[in-house]
Amino acid sequence: MLHAQLAAVALGATALAAAGCGSSKAGSAATTAASTTAPVTSTNTAKLATSAPLSRARWIAGGDAICKQTLAKIETLGFYTPAQLARVLPRAVPYYAAEAEELAKLVPPKSKAHDWEQVVNDVHAFSEYANIAVQNLKEHNGASIAALHKKTAKLQANMMTVAKRDGFRSCSQGE
Repeated sequence: MLHAQLAAVALGATALAAAGCGSSKAGSAATTAASTTAPVTSTNTAKLATSAPLSRARWIAGGDAICKQTLAKIETLGFYTPAQLARVLPRAVPYYAAEAEELAKLVPPKSKAHDWEQVVNDVHAFSEYANIAVQNLKEHNGASIAALHKKTAKLQANMMTVAKRDGFRSCSQGE
């Protein structure tokens, strides 16, 4: 899920935008900004597993283990300041994409299928937004990064709410 390190990424993005890290190429900035404001559509959803549902305890244990593993990987990158964002985010993106893929392999109890689809799709969308943020960093497009910050903050809040309601610990604390 989105972890505390991600909150730092969002703050870094906001700091970059506030510092005037915008592109001098108006066309490029407009194109990139448009790509960051498009809603996540059904073509951007993760493919969920369809095998037999796990027990609630196994489902939660599996999800929390995946979230903890992603956090551990992100923490090894040493992200501590907004200035390190350009170095760290490209290395973090594969971790978030892998997290979405691994979470999608878990089959929740039938009563939690809708919640789980929402959570997995939000994680998948976040990994796509992180990819877009990497491109925006390369283009010094702070305005688009700031727009992504708003989207990722909404995703984080939504995922944490659903995960907490369903009983997850690591996945619901923004670790």
